[in-house]
Amino acid sequence: MSRFSDHKQAKQLLKDIENHKDHYLIIHYACESFYSTQGRSPRITAIAIKDIDSNQTKLFAIHQIAEIQQIGFDNIQARYDSLEKEMLGAFFSFVK
Repeated sequence: MSRFSDHKQAKQLLKDIENHKDHYLIIHYACESFYSTQGRSPRITAIAIKDIDSNQTKLFAIHQIAEIQQIGFDNIQARYDSLEKEMLGAFFSFVK
C-alpha cells in the first residue's frame, strides 16, 4: 500500500468518526514500567475511556478499586491480582 493510499484511508476513517461519533470510544491505558518487571508482562494500572459523542470520560484504575474497598495504599501491592481482575472486569462490562 502506498503512503498516498494510507493517507486517503486515514482521512476516510477520521471522516467516518466525525460523522458517527456514537460508534466510537477512545481507549487509553497506563501500565507499569516496561523496564522493571523482572521478566513478566507489565500490569495495567488504569484505563480511561472517552465517549466521543458525549465527551464524557470513564476511568477504571487500581487505586480507585482499592479506595472503594478501603484498602490502604501500603496494601495495594499485596492485593494487586484481585484488584486488577476487578478493574478489568468492570472495564469489560462497560465496553460490552
